[in-house]
Amino acid sequence: MRDAAKVLDDVSDHMGEVLRQADALLAEWQGFAGKVRAQVDHEARTIGDAVGGAIDAAIARGVDDAVARAMGDRLAAQLQQLAGELTKIENRARAASRAIADQRAVDRRAWWVLGGGIAIANALLVVLLLRGPAEPPAAPPPAPIVVPAAIVAPDAAPAEPPPVASPAIDARVDPTGSAAEPAAKPAAKPAGAKPAARRH
Repeated sequence: MRDAAKVLDDVSDHMGEVLRQADALLAEWQGFAGKVRAQVDHEARTIGDAVGGAIDAAIARGVDDAVARAMGDRLAAQLQQLAGELTKIENRARAASRAIADQRAVDRRAWWVLGGGIAIANALLVVLLLRGPAEPPAAPPPAPIVVPAAIVAPDAAPAEPPPVASPAIDARVDPTGSAAEPAAKPAAKPAGAKPAARRH
């Protein structure tokens, strides 16, 4: 019995020692678990902060990209609209410039025509002033006067031919421009008479 009780005491002591070692091991594992948990929590917080910062940065970058893209699209649309308006204004300016150039060309041609007309009128006026007053039409030359030859005696000196009436003296021009009757013919001289002196 003593041996059995001694064996039981030894087993109890051994079990108590095992339990003490188990308790020490459990306490050590609890301390290690606390350290691991603290480290895991710290790493989790660090990773969470990093992930959160990355997410926030990504979100901010995405928002910035979206805002920039939206602003770029809006700005491109406004620039396209502005380019269309500028094209319309340029076309209107070209049309107005073309109309002004055509009007100037018409005005220039009108001034040239007016200047040419004035120059022609001045030239005609100078010609009229240089020509002087219009002269009446010249009178036709008078008809030649036919004087019959006088009968002269053979022994008489040859008679002096009768004077020819000058158109300026004997011919009279009436206002109608026709020549008047010539002056009366001189009387026939008798044969043998001396010729009379000519009157001037």
